[in-house]
Amino acid sequence: MPVQHLHHPSRRSLLTWLPAGAACVSVPAWAQQVGAGSELPPPALSSYRFLVGFGAGGVPDAAARLIAATMSERWKLPAMVENKTGVGGTLAARAVLAATADGSTLLSVSPAHATAPAVFRNPGYDTLRDFAPVTLIGDGPALIVVPKDLPAKNLAEMVAQAKARPGALSYSSAGVGSSSHFAAALFCEQAGTLYAG
Repeated sequence: MPVQHLHHPSRRSLLTWLPAGAACVSVPAWAQQVGAGSELPPPALSSYRFLVGFGAGGVPDAAARLIAATMSERWKLPAMVENKTGVGGTLAARAVLAATADGSTLLSVSPAHATAPAVFRNPGYDTLRDFAPVTLIGDGPALIVVPKDLPAKNLAEMVAQAKARPGALSYSSAGVGSSSHFAAALFCEQAGTLYAG
């Protein structure tokens, strides 16, 4: 399977998942009734609102927009996506938690939702107690890529260069506390290379 396909799933593959496929919903009872592949009718609501804790164009945003469009089409209800960015997605999570618990407000999350308690002393909620997962929207690999002019042809050579030239190599991630940041920190620790945070 090409890497590009994993990062950019087709509309068809995303739409085969549950129509109400946001990652979390503010009504645990309704969330627990809905399973992958079920075709339950929607609750008696006039609209849906998806909150996304990250900017437009990212994976959580794109997934929420595809699912919202599907819900609108299938259930003939407006489904709006709102980007409420900031503090690693916790602002959007807090807004969903504060919303009326009628199932109309859903949260599209990334791994940052799970790591928030490790990053913030008090994110404003308990990830496990306050939210109920509805479905996995998708997943993808974590990759290490280097500039083509770096004289390392494989991972072992890259690690050797990092050890031989401390501080000469750096990495980028989606931000402090993101899953890519944690993955890079763990990699640096296990590889025995310097890690500057």
